[in-house]
Amino acid sequence: MNNKRNLLILIITLSLILVLGSSFAYLVYTKESTNNYVINVGTLEVTFVDSKTNFLTLSDMYPMTDDEGKSLEDELVFQVKNTGNVVADYSVYMDETSTEPEFKTVIKYIVSKDNSDYSEPKVLNDDKYIESSGKLKVGETSEYHVKVWLDENASNTYMDKTFKAKVIVEGNQNLDKGELAINVIKATIGKEGGIIGVKEDASGNVTKEITDTGDLRECRYSGTGVNNYVYFNCQEGKPQNADNCEKWRIVGVFEDENGEEHLKIVKNEVLKRDIFPATYTVNGIEYKIQYTGSSNDYAYWTNGTGITLYNDWGTAGLQYWLNSEHDDTTNPGYLSKINETAKSMIDEKTKYYLGAVTYDSTYYIKDTPCEAYKNERATECADGKGPSTNNSGGVVTGNSSCRVWANNSATLEGSVALLYPSDYGYSADSAYWNTILGNGKFNGTASSSSWLQTEANHESYEWLLSSSSYGSNGVAGWNTSGSLDRSYSGGNPGGVRPTLYLKSETKIVDGDGTELNAYQLEI
Repeated sequence: MNNKRNLLILIITLSLILVLGSSFAYLVYTKESTNNYVINVGTLEVTFVDSKTNFLTLSDMYPMTDDEGKSLEDELVFQVKNTGNVVADYSVYMDETSTEPEFKTVIKYIVSKDNSDYSEPKVLNDDKYIESSGKLKVGETSEYHVKVWLDENASNTYMDKTFKAKVIVEGNQNLDKGELAINVIKATIGKEGGIIGVKEDASGNVTKEITDTGDLRECRYSGTGVNNYVYFNCQEGKPQNADNCEKWRIVGVFEDENGEEHLKIVKNEVLKRDIFPATYTVNGIEYKIQYTGSSNDYAYWTNGTGITLYNDWGTAGLQYWLNSEHDDTTNPGYLSKINETAKSMIDEKTKYYLGAVTYDSTYYIKDTPCEAYKNERATECADGKGPSTNNSGGVVTGNSSCRVWANNSATLEGSVALLYPSDYGYSADSAYWNTILGNGKFNGTASSSSWLQTEANHESYEWLLSSSSYGSNGVAGWNTSGSLDRSYSGGNPGGVRPTLYLKSETKIVDGDGTELNAYQLEI
């Protein structure tokens, strides 16, 4: 892996030349080309727009007030685009190259970025930065408009002299010990491992995108034979391998509300048997967590005394168990089973969406992966009603956009949760992304094209995160055949597959994602 390297990405040799005659006659910007001036170095592309904004002749130029400078119509316009697969940090500044005399104390300028209001006037000597701390996500572009003038207090010293300067764009990549995990994964888009970009068109149809361009919603592993194995929760002080670590799978790369990207990972085995306590008491409420009615022990979603709405993840006993070290007594929670190093890698403020997916009268999900994704992220109805007022199935007339039951949480921050129904749907080949997830529609060829169904040890009925639009105690379940249906949160026990998001700064130091050579995370 790469050791730390500081890379100067780009220096643009475009000169800003201010020619001052004896009567302060004119100001001229010059450039080296009559066409669009584009430079590609490293991972940034800089384009100077071909127009009068790049070749300026300002008649009757003279020392002017700030108000006059701000009202100038002509300006320098250029764009900076991140063409790499890493979030780019960069700066842009003017560097004066004229020496006798220096103009730094009498050159003023203002800057507008991405159509924002212009900055307050700056003096070049005090602040040379057009952009001091720019950041661009992959494929993102920022546009700058710059106006430059000679300060009204400039003396006759500058008559018959020429001001020259360069516009410089710099960037640094600091890769200390390995690559950022999101960059390693996104670099495989369309090349290997089955990871593809998810894109949605104007009609709401979801398609795959094999290059990291356009308005991608996220990047997911799709199909079978994917190289998305990763070691997690390894024994402290021991090598990362199958003997010392748990094996998890990478679902994909997801962006949060702040624009930061995270790897979403899911445990490769379903939890069952004796890992759960029989009951789990939180805030004085006793939840039945473990089912012991067969040779295998499974988990309830919740069965708390005094709870009216059973499909609210915000008050689910299983949610409390997954996100705590212990209950009100000494019963251990799931976080107690993750070591401190691994816990420090989890984004504990992940926002999980709790909207209900749509069901038909036979208890099967009737959403496609695309529809489920949207419904999972919906909010509570304005009138306070849930998605259904009875158990007849479907959605109440006039409340078709209602996806969260009255008084339930629409979102919840936490460390650990479960897979969404859409996560399962998108794990299949993209040819099935518009196939209904339930009622036998996703059985057979669709489910057999999913790495979650065929390669992630799916051997039991498993709980999913979404609630059901069919009955206020219904939640989504993933049955052994590969279809999704609805189960009672206090019955029909299911397996549990913890799911979480890693912090955006997580790095991969070794491995290629194959089952025998899983990715190793920096610890």
